[in-house]
Amino acid sequence: MKRYLLLILIALITVSCETKTLTDSDDNLISHNEVQSNHYVKDDIDISYPFFARGGSINELIKEEALKIMELFDGVRQYMLDIHYEVTYFNSKTINIKYYGEFYNEGTYPSSVFYTTNIDLESRKKIKLADSIVIDSEFIDTFRNGKLVSIDDIELEKEIRSYLSNFTNEQLIQHFSKADTMDSSNRLNVYSYLGESTLGISVGVPHALGDYAIFEISRTQSGDQEKEDRQEEEDEKSSKVVGRSDPMLPYYTG
Repeated sequence: MKRYLLLILIALITVSCETKTLTDSDDNLISHNEVQSNHYVKDDIDISYPFFARGGSINELIKEEALKIMELFDGVRQYMLDIHYEVTYFNSKTINIKYYGEFYNEGTYPSSVFYTTNIDLESRKKIKLADSIVIDSEFIDTFRNGKLVSIDDIELEKEIRSYLSNFTNEQLIQHFSKADTMDSSNRLNVYSYLGESTLGISVGVPHALGDYAIFEISRTQSGDQEKEDRQEEEDEKSSKVVGRSDPMLPYYTG
């Protein structure tokens, strides 16, 4: 498991003290205290997403990724979509955003929606799970043993874990390889995000089980990595949640 944690740290964070500002393609600076909420509103659709006062091209990418959710409902004549966001991690190398809310179409029950956007600020491109993690059987076992944070119900947790046990490791490897892709290839609706001390992975589950389940895997290292941990801790002190569109999240964020 240590090698996965190391890969996560190398690929998605920087161990430095320069976490108060970010540089976009236009050489502008964006900082933690500049995060604001923007809204896309049309009919019964309301999608909130973060916006940085001097974000330049980063803002364009954030908006594009936030609104992609509507593509999944092409062909649906009329529906309600209400989406909020939380910036889960932000430093000089990456921004990680999770989106959550509800979709409702007349004649159906409301469905819970969850997706994420992870952006590499150097390349100004979206990061997918497969870009930074070796997705093999060992990693799947680590995921299965992760902490379920999207619900706080022991019986429901048992049902969710039982549901996922129906998937072999090889099947989950195939699904996870399509994580963070918002199209029909991501059939299990797998999305990932980086938190202050965790890697979060969301998978789709039946409506009766909540529509999605979020597992978190600790990034904490020990032993001969203590020095790196101390540096990482200093970096993360200024990389905590810096913005959200709704102060009340619909699930436990621990």
